[in-house]
Amino acid sequence: MDHELTGKLQPDSSTLFRGISDSEYDLVPSSRRPEGKRWLKDCGHHVRGNLELGSLASFYRSANELGLGLPPVPSVIHSELVDDRNEMKIMSSNFWPNEEVLEVLALAQHHGLKTPLQDWTRSHLIAMRFAASGALKDLYETLDKGGDVSKTLNRKLAVWVLLQTHCSQSSEFAVSLPHQEYADENLTPFEVTFIYPPTRSNHNIVAQMGCFSFHSPAHKYAGQEMSDDHSLQYAVEQNGKICALKGQKLLDGVLTQFTVPVYECFELLRILDKHGVTAAKLFPGFDGVVAQMEERRMMSALLN
Repeated sequence: MDHELTGKLQPDSSTLFRGISDSEYDLVPSSRRPEGKRWLKDCGHHVRGNLELGSLASFYRSANELGLGLPPVPSVIHSELVDDRNEMKIMSSNFWPNEEVLEVLALAQHHGLKTPLQDWTRSHLIAMRFAASGALKDLYETLDKGGDVSKTLNRKLAVWVLLQTHCSQSSEFAVSLPHQEYADENLTPFEVTFIYPPTRSNHNIVAQMGCFSFHSPAHKYAGQEMSDDHSLQYAVEQNGKICALKGQKLLDGVLTQFTVPVYECFELLRILDKHGVTAAKLFPGFDGVVAQMEERRMMSALLN
């Protein structure tokens, strides 16, 4: 692989990657960004104030009515999800997102639903593909709207590298401590969970070597209410500071960002195509074929 970025990314069995088109973007799940919150609010589905749960229930109910293949869930959960009265006493009383619906949530996210999960991949090449193709789309949309392409070209695309084992260890340690151990420092521990849902009903996860992360402030340990829209960077930083207070050095380099200028997206895509990491491969089926055609169309428009 002949690009300097690949030399910086050293994958192993516990390393995860996430590619983004703009290095300034924070690692905040789609449902907890401002535009995601507006999207959920406009959909108008909620369960006891939980818009994320309400939208998932609506997705599940509609798919079920159409006879689409859905991941299996316990019968009692199924009954709550298909009940349009939105009472959901079991679902809304448990920790959200509930373990029983993670596979459904992952499937819904890959079809455009705003969720509290974040996509990761175990392949640095796939992460590079998402970063480069996202940057290409940004460039084309700027050109199409008559904007200044040079400003977009001068941005940086990025690949985040996450050491899953270290992240999990620091989270478990920080969350396990009594609040008084760090109360004077105004710190909050975050639970960071990694999710590998079954792949039988989600071909995209297989093709993209995908998994998900979920992070949330551990209210019961912090003794205070906080919003759930903090970035993963912030969560990792908070856990790291708590670990450092107790002499634990678990977090060094757990979350790192590598960047290259956006104008290199063309060369990156050419190299990745050469090695078979294409849009068609990452989105199995006709959607992937069209995505690859669209990518080539945008590249042609920008280079000619």
